[in-house]
Formats: sequence, C-alpha cells, structure tokens
Amino acid sequence: MLAGPLVGEPGMLVATLDLGALTMARREFDPIGHYSRPDVFHLTVNTGCAGS
Repeated sequence: MLAGPLVGEPGMLVATLDLGALTMARREFDPIGHYSRPDVFHLTVNTGCAGS
C-alpha cells in the first residue's frame, strides 16, 4: 500500500516507486508458481481413523 484513502476532500496522490523493490516483491509472491504445479507439489490427506 502506498497511501491511505483521501476522505472528505479532493486531492491527488503522487508516489516515486523503487523498481528494484518491485522486482524483489515479485520474487517473493508466487500465486501461480511452483506450488501450483502438480509435478513439483503433491498433497495427500489421510481421512481414515488414526485410532486402533
């Protein structure tokens, strides 16, 4: 988030972005990356009873 909302008054928000920081953020955020690949990630859930 760059800034909060302007409430009750007209205005304009201006920001200077560090594109290097944007590149690092993209490396950390992987919404459709390797965890969504079935050849890399496999999840198995045992729904059976664990008691004897």
